[in-house]
Amino acid sequence: MRQVDVVQFGDHLCGWGEGLCWDPDTQLLHLVDCLRNVRGETTLDAPDDLRLIPTPTLPTKVLLSDKADRHLIVLDDGIFAMAETADAYGQVAAMPQASSGRFNDATVDPAGRIITGNLGLKANTDGSYWSWQGDGGAGNWSTIATKKGNANGPCFSNDGRTLYFADSPTGNILRYDYDPETGRASNETVLANTFELGGGPDGAAIDTDGYLWSALFGGGVIARYAPDGTLDGTIAVPVRNPTDIVFAGPNLDRMIVVSAMEQPTDDREPSPLAGASFEITGAGVTGLPIGKVRL
Repeated sequence: MRQVDVVQFGDHLCGWGEGLCWDPDTQLLHLVDCLRNVRGETTLDAPDDLRLIPTPTLPTKVLLSDKADRHLIVLDDGIFAMAETADAYGQVAAMPQASSGRFNDATVDPAGRIITGNLGLKANTDGSYWSWQGDGGAGNWSTIATKKGNANGPCFSNDGRTLYFADSPTGNILRYDYDPETGRASNETVLANTFELGGGPDGAAIDTDGYLWSALFGGGVIARYAPDGTLDGTIAVPVRNPTDIVFAGPNLDRMIVVSAMEQPTDDREPSPLAGASFEITGAGVTGLPIGKVRL
């Protein structure tokens, strides 16, 4: 992997930053702070001018839709249309009835379905992955997998026929064969286990070479994996808990990372930059665009 630089992106510190989303139409970068129930948006040229907007409940991800004036946000109890005040968010889809816990990370498949899941803090327990397909109304949910620990880092290969999910409590980045026409996932295998690098897999992104970039919570690095699961390399960041990564900019060649607060340990104090965002420069890669939800 090339020599890269990691620089702080803006001066804001999140309590628990997550849910990065780049909007190519408005050239805005979106993020959420799960701890403080706010979402934020800023430009790449003026990251200090981060605008914070309250959310009614805990937010986890911003998603673009095919309606330019109606982008979505994943909250702990459903999918909502974004608004400027906490009391104006309108629910688009409630959580599946069979679910437990709260929603977590999400992405969009090539056909415009939402791919998401819930937060289960223990391995192989009550976490599930789902897809949601809108039909102009309430839409419908389909189950992708059950008995998972946590839904993190969902993303797709270049051709949309491989779905990746990070099951954080197990350390596994999972890989599924995926049919974009039907939305069905099958043949679960393990792409990689990140515990050997000292952290659990959190948010992720795919570059145009088909390599997966994973933010390793607790590991203080961003790891890059080849499509066959080979570790291509790691990039150290100056915080212990990076949580998400996104490719941004007109050419999708600017890599932005967000992070979360840290707890002191017997041998380590929290980084003063815990909760900050960072830009990685010099990697020489570009990312894949994320799809828009079909409403």
